[in-house]
Amino acid sequence: MENQLVESSTLELKAVRVQSHPTNEQHFLLPPAEDLLEDILAFSNSASGGIMLIGIEDDGRITGVPTHLIKEYVESMTSQLAWLQSHNVACVLNTHSINDQQIISLDIAPSRQLVPDKGSKYWQRFGASKRQMDAHAISIEQDMRSQFAVVAHDILSRVVAVPYEKALDLGKIKEMCG
Repeated sequence: MENQLVESSTLELKAVRVQSHPTNEQHFLLPPAEDLLEDILAFSNSASGGIMLIGIEDDGRITGVPTHLIKEYVESMTSQLAWLQSHNVACVLNTHSINDQQIISLDIAPSRQLVPDKGSKYWQRFGASKRQMDAHAISIEQDMRSQFAVVAHDILSRVVAVPYEKALDLGKIKEMCG
């Protein structure tokens, strides 16, 4: 059986759509930067964080982000990333070349506290999708995080903390997609 890149609790794939016009021009539809916010927060509010890859279809095919749009798209995400940073959400954006296609990766660390979106809704990753958290789930998650914080503080006072770093294994992604 062939390896295939599939969405999971720690991986979200976002495709770039191509729209043809009667003039034979192609327009590329990238996922709107503001729409990615819920997905990023869902990873951040989950125990493991996650990785979002933009330019890969849900079936694992790499379609890429057109090179001429990468700079513009990254700039459009700047305000969203600044907002996330101001709310202590660690999200690292990078561009990569896989099979001569450009993709954008967002590596999202789990946050120490639940972070709501701009409309005060809380999101969390469940399997390969995100869900809005209800009041009961928020309460349970906040209790667990506060208990963990006490234990972590005790442990970290005796050992050196290791910063979060999720390895984006491009070799494995290339193998699975190519």
